[in-house]
Amino acid sequence: KHVRRAVQQDLRQTLIADYHLACRFLEAADFREGVRALLVDKTKDPRWQHGAVDEVADADVQTYFEHGDEAEFLLPTKEQTEFK
Repeated sequence: KHVRRAVQQDLRQTLIADYHLACRFLEAADFREGVRALLVDKTKDPRWQHGAVDEVADADVQTYFEHGDEAEFLLPTKEQTEFK
């Protein structure tokens, strides 16, 4: 979904969306499960919430695109970065 949207956005908009998605991923149970399996227990046997991508509901995907309480990620505009 993000890649399809990014085609319609400029780099600045895409980077801001990347930031918000990263914040959502860090909160997700599967992220914690991956860290547990790889770094904590070192078993490399994560037990994901879903067995396959096609088992993920659209509503679950949509939650990643909702902005939470994280601080707004601001990038300078082109005008702010021009050298005089």
